[in-house]
Amino acid sequence: MKLQLHGDVVGLEAVPQLTGAEMSGVSDNELLAIIELVLTDEARVGAPVKFDAKQVTRIIAISCSNLSESEYPFTTWSGSAIREVAISRRIVDQISKRTIQRFLKRS
Repeated sequence: MKLQLHGDVVGLEAVPQLTGAEMSGVSDNELLAIIELVLTDEARVGAPVKFDAKQVTRIIAISCSNLSESEYPFTTWSGSAIREVAISRRIVDQISKRTIQRFLKRS
């Protein structure tokens, strides 16, 4: 197996390790194991993610929906209104208005 490396893709610190493994004649399986090891994300600091991409997408979709065609008694979408709908549709168990605002700001 011939490995083509680009430092900006894999990370410059990984280039010598991968090149050395390839040149030493390791098996394809060993080389793939080394590649997996190099590309594995390191543990990140901070709290774990509370909402997955599907939940965020569904919350944003609520804000894009037409209120006049809905059964909800709101005249405009607010953080509170979106929160109430997201919980009633069981998208999330709980969520703050501020978190919803952050989702909408990033979208």
